[in-house]
Amino acid sequence: MTDKQKKFVNFILWICMFAVVAKILFTLFSSHRIDSYGLFVLSIFVASLLELHTFGKMSYIGGDSKGRQTDEMEEHIVRVSSKISYFALMVIVLIIMSVTEYLDGQEGFNNIPLMLVFCATIVTLPFVQFLVAKKYK
Repeated sequence: MTDKQKKFVNFILWICMFAVVAKILFTLFSSHRIDSYGLFVLSIFVASLLELHTFGKMSYIGGDSKGRQTDEMEEHIVRVSSKISYFALMVIVLIIMSVTEYLDGQEGFNNIPLMLVFCATIVTLPFVQFLVAKKYK
């Protein structure tokens, strides 16, 4: 991807992000609810923008070139950041789960889907490591 293409994609991503944020705010102020699909689309745009600035490519929206070789530094960044992001995600889910339970104020645990997500974050890394180890043994 050339510099001119990167600047153009960067510009388009920022415009799309502002449009989605405007839609989310409009929905929030008009109907007093948060647009979950808007948050999902916004997260894809933010991830694409960050990946564009980090590696100069975008795999989230189909801009990854298959013939492009990755260097050792990029592989190291991906390896280290994936493990850090896994544990950060686990902490974020725990905080969200704790806050929703505290604000709910009822006895017992009522948010079963969030508890399942938290349990999945605990099990995911060891399970993937097990599968990868089986592949190489």
